[in-house]
Amino acid sequence: MNKKYTIILSFIACLNAISLLILPYLAKYLVDCAEKIIKDSSVGYNDFNKYLILMIIFGAITIVLRFIYNFTYSHFDLKMQKDLREELYNSLIYKDVNALNKYHRGEIEALFVGDVDNVCEAYLDSIPSIVRSISRAFLAIVLLVIIGGAIFFLPVVLVAGILMTILAKVYSNFMKPKHKEVLALDSKASSFVIETIDEAKLIQSYNAYDNAIVYYKNLNYEAYKKRSNRNKWSYTSSSIMGAMSQVIYVFMISFGAYLISKDKITYGALVALLTILNNIYNPFVMISPLLNRYQRGKASYDRITEIYNMNEEEDKTLIDDFDSIIIDNVSYSYDGVVNVINNLSFIIKKGDIVRISGPSGIGKTTLISLILGFNRPQSGNISFKYLNNLYEASFKTRGLIAYVPQENILFSGSIYDNFKLFSNVSDINLINDALAKASILDEINELPNGINTILKDKGAGLSIGQIQRIMVAIAIASNKPIIILDEPASALDKDNEVAMMNNLVSLGKTIIYISHKDSLIKDEKNICLVEE
Repeated sequence: MNKKYTIILSFIACLNAISLLILPYLAKYLVDCAEKIIKDSSVGYNDFNKYLILMIIFGAITIVLRFIYNFTYSHFDLKMQKDLREELYNSLIYKDVNALNKYHRGEIEALFVGDVDNVCEAYLDSIPSIVRSISRAFLAIVLLVIIGGAIFFLPVVLVAGILMTILAKVYSNFMKPKHKEVLALDSKASSFVIETIDEAKLIQSYNAYDNAIVYYKNLNYEAYKKRSNRNKWSYTSSSIMGAMSQVIYVFMISFGAYLISKDKITYGALVALLTILNNIYNPFVMISPLLNRYQRGKASYDRITEIYNMNEEEDKTLIDDFDSIIIDNVSYSYDGVVNVINNLSFIIKKGDIVRISGPSGIGKTTLISLILGFNRPQSGNISFKYLNNLYEASFKTRGLIAYVPQENILFSGSIYDNFKLFSNVSDINLINDALAKASILDEINELPNGINTILKDKGAGLSIGQIQRIMVAIAIASNKPIIILDEPASALDKDNEVAMMNNLVSLGKTIIYISHKDSLIKDEKNICLVEE
């Protein structure tokens, strides 16, 4: 976060507090001049006019400073939100996949929206407002001493103010875990809403409308209870602070009237003292909600920091080629008890076509995940050999691979945008060539906007077969030495499958693919995984 924004806003807030406190000082002399004119008409208006002009000038300065603060805050708030979201995304993109899987989409979405807003409010509004309140209180005490009357009012106000500050601090610490609970439950409810939208067909096919409604209602009610409990404490604190401020105000106005009756202070002094004293106890009243908002922002920042502190890919050094992939006596288990893959060994040479087959659940996709370096075997090694050096499968070697997953996923945006995002290719001719080799170019050209057709989430608007072939085309366009495909033709008819697979073989790249179908490629290696 950019602390410069907080410092600049705090400085403007201090200037605003100074200009605001000059007004009651001038008001004292303005009212006293008016009182003198009433008592003695021979007294001129020179002094009165002077203080009136000064009041107007400093009133205008206060208004201008407030405008400057609001516009500066608006600019910094938007900038900080943008920067914080980019920083969060940049951190997120490098995190270990298995660590990220612990978070639901709804939780991540809440971080980018609600939590970022809370953090910006805490650092750009709450902190400068606290600084302004402290400045107001300090300057008001100084003015109180200068004008006179401090001996009568100050002890009561300071005792009440210190008591309010202590209560506010205790309250803010008490509220921080409650803010975290509410944020977590809101994320949980939001996650279920996203799941409902993503899997609407599943809910409708099972006729699970009522169950989904009840489940969400329970989640929402749980969040409502926590939020209600938090708000009760918040309103109780605000009410107590408000009551204390009213007691102080009644005391000041009553005691001030008494002092005037004893000729201890002037009318102008009372007007100034009431305004000044308001600037002393008002900040103490405001400190509770300000600290509450600050703690809410801190709770959100703690949630964002959890993402920052997650494990990242250990090695970001890339290699640009390989000679072979060595799978050496590899075993892998998800639960640490039953091996999905057990003592598997084979070698894939550069240019090999390798088909991985076997029954469902035998570990084919798991093996691909191990080769990609997303998971590591419990025993044995998967290494990429290059120039007589061995590199463990990891981020370092993943740059060699174009991967087409089993899930049929394209990002929202145009087909062209997906090519730029994943293959870093923007040349239309190269994209069209890749689409042709994936046997999908003619179908893309038949779309109203062709390659610029806008897709919805996960490629909605296209058939599964079209999505599969576009993903294969992206892999081809990326021009990586290895292409890994997980069931790339599961939704294709035989003609399209044959054409696409033959075109892939003609690339002269290393092809590793999972398939339940009969082999269509000559001279390929077949790795068949079986249960022991």
